[in-house]
Amino acid sequence: MGRALKRIVDQQMKFDSKLVGTVKKHRHLFDKSHKLFADPETWTKTWISIANELGVTESYCEKRWLCIVYRMYDEVIWMIRYERNSLWLLFPQMDFLEQFVLNELELLSDNPNQIDIELDDVD
Repeated sequence: MGRALKRIVDQQMKFDSKLVGTVKKHRHLFDKSHKLFADPETWTKTWISIANELGVTESYCEKRWLCIVYRMYDEVIWMIRYERNSLWLLFPQMDFLEQFVLNELELLSDNPNQIDIELDDVD
């Protein structure tokens, strides 16, 4: 990997790590049982606050978060299918989401080994 590409990848990993740490403080963004989960005004205010803290746009934060969550689903499915631990560098930081993902997958199928989900790319 060239130096320029490595620098970009490192910067993205650093940003993703900060984003995960920041979102983790706002349970209503990922816990469907939270009373503010479906409150659009609270969501908007929270994403604006996160974006300001990280120095990027609200839209970028939300889209990047969705990409990370989709990757989390992929990782959990992979772990179930192949009975292996995730090699994804962000996985240890995302462990707070693992149970939510497992609960969602359980709703989709009685046998997670048979789950075949294709997550759409985020624009």
